[in-house]
Amino acid sequence: MERRTKTAEEVLGRPRKKRKPWIRKESWALVDQREEINKKILSTRSERIKKRLRTEYKEKSKQVKRSIRSNKRKWMDGIASEAEDAARKQQMRTL
Repeated sequence: MERRTKTAEEVLGRPRKKRKPWIRKESWALVDQREEINKKILSTRSERIKKRLRTEYKEKSKQVKRSIRSNKRKWMDGIASEAEDAARKQQMRTL
C-alpha cells in the first residue's frame, strides 16, 4: 500500500490545502525546499548531519515566513489602494 502512495505523490504531487490568494509561486518554491530538507532530516541517521540539516531547516523556515508575510502585506496594500481609488471615484459597487 505504501508503494502506491509514494508513487502517487511522485506523479501527482502532495495534495495541498486551498491556496491563499496572496502566496506567490516563489514562496511555494521555498516551502517545497523546506519540505525537502525535512525529508532529508527524517531519512538521515547521522546526528552530525541531522544537526547541520536542522540549522538549514531553521534558516529556510525563516525565509518562508518572511516571504509569505511580505506577500500578504503587498496583497493587502493592493486591496487597500483599490478601495481608496473606488472611494475617490465614488464607485460604491467596487468599494
